[in-house]
Amino acid sequence: LVAVLVAPVIEEITKALAVFLLFWFRRREVLGLADAIMYAGLSATGFAMTENVLYLGGVYVSQERIGGALAGVGGVVGLIIMRLGLTGFIHPLFTAMTAVGIGFAARSRHTALRWLLPIGGLLAAMLLHGSWNLMATFLERSRDLSLLGYGYLLVALPLLFCFVVLGLWARGEPGRVARRVLPEYARAGWLSPPEIASLTTLRRRLWARRWAATVAGADGARAMRGYQITGSKLAMLRDGRLRGLPQRDYQQEEERLLHQLAACRSGFEGRDLTTPRAWWDGRRYLVTFPDGEQRAVDPPRSMVMPVPMPRMQLFGIPGYGYPPTYAYPPGYGGYSSGQPPGYGSPPPSYGPPPGYGSPPGYGSGPPQSPHGSDPWSGR
Repeated sequence: LVAVLVAPVIEEITKALAVFLLFWFRRREVLGLADAIMYAGLSATGFAMTENVLYLGGVYVSQERIGGALAGVGGVVGLIIMRLGLTGFIHPLFTAMTAVGIGFAARSRHTALRWLLPIGGLLAAMLLHGSWNLMATFLERSRDLSLLGYGYLLVALPLLFCFVVLGLWARGEPGRVARRVLPEYARAGWLSPPEIASLTTLRRRLWARRWAATVAGADGARAMRGYQITGSKLAMLRDGRLRGLPQRDYQQEEERLLHQLAACRSGFEGRDLTTPRAWWDGRRYLVTFPDGEQRAVDPPRSMVMPVPMPRMQLFGIPGYGYPPTYAYPPGYGGYSSGQPPGYGSPPPSYGPPPGYGSPPGYGSGPPQSPHGSDPWSGR
């Protein structure tokens, strides 16, 4: 009765408590399903490791009393194979049910669902946990290993596979949201199309980090990682606004994320010497050509992004490198150092393009546009 009815209730509440506290008091840390699964997995893994230490110590003491130290070590090895090797994913798997409820609740605009989904997920986790303990209890009494095999192969492993697929799908959600909502920021002149392209898939994020590492070293890679995390948060924040989710201090949070994006961008902006000096104005690229003349260039229909290029000697310019064969439209600001002759002084860094205005001190509200104080007004 303790194993089947009491332990699942107490343990699942304990493991889920960390995720619930974040969901209630730090809502911006749990923006969707991927965040909920991650925090639930961390909490459940910590619980499982602590529990395993207690079990390993207990089995050594009991076996050592019966057959000596060698028997104690044998019992520990067998328990390691069973609890860590074969069923080490069980605790995170159970708590992932609670995470699914919390993750979907975080993206729901209905108050009732924001309460019912987490409670339903917690009850499902308790049910699975109790069923697993019931199977283990029957196994201990009957000594029939086929029961464990049926439960493990027909229930536990398929469920694990489903959650792995669900986790991978959830991991790509910020990229899909970024593709859908961030173009509004590009039209307002705050982001360029290549920046949005670098956030849309996991593969492109990896390539963007490699590009940043190529042009700006380890600091550039760290800056790109921070940029991608912040860009995902901005996309999820804006998506929540469009969904009608309850959000406190939306404008202040949006402004903070834009400040943070600018700070991260400075770690790799203007470092790629294979592209000309350019500026994105919300509609076209203003490119300074080698003859010193600035021309407007329309962006291509498909979003493209930078790729890593080897830094080589070209035209006597150290580190200039060959232009990429699969070029991307410039839009990462001007050169901060080492610009080729004839390019002149760098243009203003990223910010509102001409005609879009700038919030006073860039600290009193969201990005502005010709449509009013809110670039999304009337849409």
